[in-house]
Amino acid sequence: MKNIRMGTVFFVTMLLVAGAMTTAASGAPDSAPLDAAAESAIIIDHTSTDITAIPQAWIEAAKSTLHIGYGHTSHGSQLTDGMSGLVGFANGGGKGLALPADIFAWNNGGTGGALDLHDGAMGGDVGYYPDWVNNTRSYLGAPDPVTGRGASQPDVNVIIWSWCGQASGRTEETMLSTYLLPMTQLELEYPGVTFVYMTGHSDGTGESGNLHLRNQQIREYAIQNNKVLYDFYNIELYDPDGNYYGDKVVNDNCDYDSDGNGSRDRNWATEWQSTHTEGVDWYSCSCAHSQSLNCNQKAYAAWWLWARIAGWDGVTGGRPESDQTGNWTTPETWVGDVVPSVSDAVTITAGTAVTVDVDVQCQRLAIEHGATLIIPSGVTLTVADSVDNQGTMQQTRTVDNDAVAFLQIDGPDGFARYRGVEIDTPNDLGAVTVSVRALGAGEYCTSTGAGSPAYARRCFEIEATNTAAATVRLWALADEMNGIADPRVFRYVAPGWVVLSTNAATGTLGAYAYAEADTPGFSHFLIGWSGAPTAVDQRGFGVRAIGHERWLLLLAVVVALVGVAVGVRKLWRRLGGIE
Repeated sequence: MKNIRMGTVFFVTMLLVAGAMTTAASGAPDSAPLDAAAESAIIIDHTSTDITAIPQAWIEAAKSTLHIGYGHTSHGSQLTDGMSGLVGFANGGGKGLALPADIFAWNNGGTGGALDLHDGAMGGDVGYYPDWVNNTRSYLGAPDPVTGRGASQPDVNVIIWSWCGQASGRTEETMLSTYLLPMTQLELEYPGVTFVYMTGHSDGTGESGNLHLRNQQIREYAIQNNKVLYDFYNIELYDPDGNYYGDKVVNDNCDYDSDGNGSRDRNWATEWQSTHTEGVDWYSCSCAHSQSLNCNQKAYAAWWLWARIAGWDGVTGGRPESDQTGNWTTPETWVGDVVPSVSDAVTITAGTAVTVDVDVQCQRLAIEHGATLIIPSGVTLTVADSVDNQGTMQQTRTVDNDAVAFLQIDGPDGFARYRGVEIDTPNDLGAVTVSVRALGAGEYCTSTGAGSPAYARRCFEIEATNTAAATVRLWALADEMNGIADPRVFRYVAPGWVVLSTNAATGTLGAYAYAEADTPGFSHFLIGWSGAPTAVDQRGFGVRAIGHERWLLLLAVVVALVGVAVGVRKLWRRLGGIE
């Protein structure tokens, strides 16, 4: 199978072991923001810059609940300088805003009803490792076992760090070891604090440059591991009208190459400002290394971030629900006879089956228990935020001497928001249909489920036009695994379940775990464990807000995965590092 970086798997596994040991006595407090952070990532980028779309109630909620510590050097000041200028701009009715005076005010301490943001709370920036980690611990103090926050700063429940220019010089390995893993370790030490990840500013090297790759690495890590990310870089690649400049070697001053000759001869920010009205469409403000409009955008996105951490779901469109079986683009399929738009949070309701009949996109997708979403061959469903499948998802694709992913639903950035099944074979299977059904408490994959192994809460059914051998990889979210310590692929061959042992392998990728093996044919499949009885507690578990007894279970699982990861990593190296 492809697309798994086993080095990352190994290091993340080791980090979780250490984190579980150091935080076994801590639990996330009920009052911590983002208690559901482990359920899906929060990505703040150029799509999060419409300041008029943030509900006033969530702006107020952010001010009443968040206490933020911010560490940065010059580039990071773009957020706070933009936020300072936003106060007067909003008071004057800029962007058509009609909100209470000083609603966007902020200061250290939150006096006068302002947002409590301690600017420069930690010295330096995340480019200086291990200083930034030590400065974070020094600022917060020892983790409080009750609140999960720092004893020295008991009110601080958000920590955000920015880069200056050092992200450009990181390698994949050093980005992991000096930034991503230390951030995750801090999250484990302080479960009552939300840590905000950030990308580095644009440096003029474009899409082929190392910075672009490292920022993509940060973004993918955040999406796969359900982190909170402020994508500083992405915001700089788009003007307010959505025009993209990332392919034009744009730099942090918003200068770009307009004709591809290698010389940055234009500036998207000043061009936009010159054709729009100051005080109405944009505002002048201090903006280190850049233009006012860039800091405007950073401020808008910052408030989007604060509102999301406070609990806003970020949905800017409607919330359409299906009320009968039919095609996605048929109005009668939906309540109110309105087809969903790209900004909608869509729900496929119990008792209905919706077929995606053309390429479509939505902001969020939920499939209720008893509902079905069908994705035929040749069409693509894109989901910007998250996919929650509590029902059944089905997809048909052709498999002919190839590796094919089924029910991998990507976001517009190309990173997966949902993973289902991968099939790899040297044979022609013809049209293959894969169904993934979420199993609730007491539910089985087949009518003879009482004889099944302990299983993850997903049932996989695979049908192929031509029967031939293939390798199947089954994916499940970590909180769907039901504590399975040694996952294996099980196939139903009447009258019972058979474990597939040929070329068996396991691993993890962010919030997902997988089991794979060779199969001579197709039917129902489970991620199972033959080392436990059939009766399995249907509760899942996550990293945040986890009880002490669950930490012990998590530690046992992770220790087992260390051995698996090491073995698979060796195999991966022996095969030449296939990706």
